[in-house]
Amino acid sequence: MGRVALRREVQSGVSDLPTGTVTFLFTDIEGSTRLVQELGEEWAELVARHDEILRAAIASGGGTEVRTEGDAFFAVFATAAGAVNAVVGAQRAFAGEPWPEGHAIRVRMGLHTGSGILGGGDYVGLDVHRAARIAAAGSGGQVLVSEATRVLAEPDLEEGVGLGDLGAHRLKDLVRPEHLFQLEIAGLPTDFAALRTLDARPNNLPIQLTSFVGRDRDLFELGRLLGTSRLVTLTGAGGSGKTRLALEFAGHEFDSYPDGVWFVDLAAVDDPVVIAATVASTLGVSDRAGQKILDWLVDRLSVEQTLLILDNCEHLVAAAASVASELVNRTDALVVLATSREPLGITGEHPYPVPTLDSPEAGNGDYESSSESPAVRLFVDRASVARPGIQLSQDDAEVVAAICRRLDGLPLALELAAARLSILTPSELLERLDDRFAVLVGGARDRLPRQQTLAATIDWSYQLLTDEEKLLFGRLSVFSGGFTLDAAEAICAGDDVASDRILDLVSGLVDKSLLVAEQGRAGGRFRLLETMREYAAAKLPTTEGDERRQAHADFFRRLVVDSFGELWGPGEVGWLDRLEDEWPNIRRALAWHLDTAQTQDGLLMAGSLYRFAFRRHYNPEVLAWLERFIDADTTPGSARARALLGIGTLSQLRHYFEEASPYLGEAIAFYREFGPTDELAAALHNAANSAKATGDWESAHTMIAEAVEVRSGTEDRAGLALDLRLQAEIALEAGHHPGQAVELAEKSLDLAQRSKSPEAILQALQGLGDLRRHAGDLDGAEAALHEALKVETDMPGRHVRIGYTEFLLSEVALAKGDVGQAVLHLAENATLVRRLFEEDDTQLIFVAWPLHLWAEAAVQQQIYAVAVALLGAQTALYQALASALRPTEQTEAENTLSKARASLDPESFEQAWEEGMAMSGPEALDHAVDQLGPGVQPPR
Repeated sequence: MGRVALRREVQSGVSDLPTGTVTFLFTDIEGSTRLVQELGEEWAELVARHDEILRAAIASGGGTEVRTEGDAFFAVFATAAGAVNAVVGAQRAFAGEPWPEGHAIRVRMGLHTGSGILGGGDYVGLDVHRAARIAAAGSGGQVLVSEATRVLAEPDLEEGVGLGDLGAHRLKDLVRPEHLFQLEIAGLPTDFAALRTLDARPNNLPIQLTSFVGRDRDLFELGRLLGTSRLVTLTGAGGSGKTRLALEFAGHEFDSYPDGVWFVDLAAVDDPVVIAATVASTLGVSDRAGQKILDWLVDRLSVEQTLLILDNCEHLVAAAASVASELVNRTDALVVLATSREPLGITGEHPYPVPTLDSPEAGNGDYESSSESPAVRLFVDRASVARPGIQLSQDDAEVVAAICRRLDGLPLALELAAARLSILTPSELLERLDDRFAVLVGGARDRLPRQQTLAATIDWSYQLLTDEEKLLFGRLSVFSGGFTLDAAEAICAGDDVASDRILDLVSGLVDKSLLVAEQGRAGGRFRLLETMREYAAAKLPTTEGDERRQAHADFFRRLVVDSFGELWGPGEVGWLDRLEDEWPNIRRALAWHLDTAQTQDGLLMAGSLYRFAFRRHYNPEVLAWLERFIDADTTPGSARARALLGIGTLSQLRHYFEEASPYLGEAIAFYREFGPTDELAAALHNAANSAKATGDWESAHTMIAEAVEVRSGTEDRAGLALDLRLQAEIALEAGHHPGQAVELAEKSLDLAQRSKSPEAILQALQGLGDLRRHAGDLDGAEAALHEALKVETDMPGRHVRIGYTEFLLSEVALAKGDVGQAVLHLAENATLVRRLFEEDDTQLIFVAWPLHLWAEAAVQQQIYAVAVALLGAQTALYQALASALRPTEQTEAENTLSKARASLDPESFEQAWEEGMAMSGPEALDHAVDQLGPGVQPPR
């Protein structure tokens, strides 16, 4: 937005600006940077003509120009109708102007009606922010209008002007979506590019609840640097606004990164080993057997135009530097923007020191010029949030300027100070700052002045706390990534802080902006900003700090161990959500157990995480913790046995069957002698599954039979249901009569339903449906599978499960001879499986698995060459995976291939087979949908 020829002109005094309900207009020239570069000195002439046209239009609608920044205008109107008339006139004038050939000025505009609240000589509040975001979402020549403006302006639209409904869109920094409309002017273009909103690109940018102030030049410089360097590090003291600048740049340049913008917060990461895993988890890149995490990331990002923000690198600078260097040097288009208190120190990096915000010079009491300094603008904006409706007078100008100077223009310090205007006047605030800084002058000389200023600001807030609040504030620093109230009560109570006082004390810290209240997956949580956490930790004496960290580790170890038996039952989803919310704390507790050589507790804790890990995709990290604890402590016992069970289970789930066997074997030997029986059954179940996967039917049958016998003596109905399902599958694939397998599957479902575990019920229904099909009960199979679809509707990872259920339903439809219905199920499977593959490209097995069913559908439609190609693709994919179809499925695939071979001449057969062998998995799915699914779009 006009970041080349930066200028700022306040066109109106405060007395000229309307208040109450007003309509805001924001405009800027599309592609102004390119035009400046191409036109050189001629640009000034064009932008001057642009200014004339726009100012005349604003005046014609009764509007008031508030300010300009470069080629961007901000104006306000007393009526929505006047604002619409103004922009209609402006766009007609721009369209009719004889611009130089190839250099037409195209202006995007946004209108929003809301509250005209003045503060510091300018408008403040979210309605101004919303209007700016609406304008930024459009294209040159386009006028976007909010719902509020539409309601007021639509009755007075002139002939030839209409409003097109664009629907609801999520705008950067705004919590609720905005319903947008496009002003359609007869004779002018109405077909524009997709709106530049957060819905338009893959991203995880967090919503910002406050406006961005005073960093236009930094945004321009950052854009210039990232035009020549693929790694830029924003450096500066804590609280200087590095993170916010990075997020604002990401939102500003959203369209430059078509493959996604990803924000990775490393503040809660304690262990350098898990940086790459954290990045992978954010991008949805899961583990691939036998490959390092960085290699997965490089594969994913090798040709993508992606912006990756690595935030808060300072405490892990060496490891963050290594990861960033690997990613940039091994990819072609990835751009990395890091934030750290010091540069990463690697080749190709371009550090960019984030400056403090400019404050007014001392002695400059001029209200207008003072109010335009970035530091004052930020302070006034945040003050309007702390005390809605606050009006800072001209008499306050020098006081506010002095506050900004005292705080060195540091954004965090300004925000903390502005929050105090809820109870203090500006003069009272300045007096307190003077007293507090006098105490801190003469601190450590090797600290930067900005660091001293930030410490003074936080210390001032800290000194306003009660003794109880101070104690609790320090103790809360032991948490990582946030905490729940019950965790705070368990870990931080005692020694002058009563448990029943924690709620009130936490509430007080939230009110004083020292804690952030937020919503987690499992309920309400609280979080210390990282700068605050570091400050709080320094206030915690070493001895007490160790005591609280031990209490923290004990609490989260108990939480994890307690969850182990709850992850197959009616409350399993809630437990999974709680563990995911607490993952940073769990990680910190594991590290404490390892660092303090409490390896028995660590073994038990890490081993208790495997059920969570594979259901919420934390396999690589939990495996890493298990390996470290197992290597650190070889003492036989129940803790080691559970860890062996965990690492064996996760290894076989990653298809590391040879690695899994000795771990599971050692666990089974221990449990057979010492128990507990439920864990013996779990180890036997997973060992049987490994044996089944490798075709060792005798071992699979023996172990699952023992698992069923053992689990039958426990209360674990969900576990027994899963055992019976696996036993039924092994019986079928080993050649037993299908009727026997169905009986086992029906018992499995009965037990699962009595357990009330959604996961167990789902798996039992899927198993029953599949086995009924093999037994010839097609209607019964279909009924069970439709029930499975109902169960999984509200479950996490829904698309994975629906993909499998649709696969099974397509088998039933093919058995009935209903090819059309089979294709519909297969097309749904393809859409969902392709979505899974895009999130995690290691899941190739799910792409390959349904291809023989597509081939059978092709044969039934007499499209024999397509059937052969799909079977060739499936064969090649399974060879690459070193895997194979289940025996019954292999038989079905061979029968399909025989039918196709009999209907094709040898040359056509070989050609189709070779074409299929050369296809990738996604290409084969696309080919199947293209050829067999009329009206069905291939998944992209």
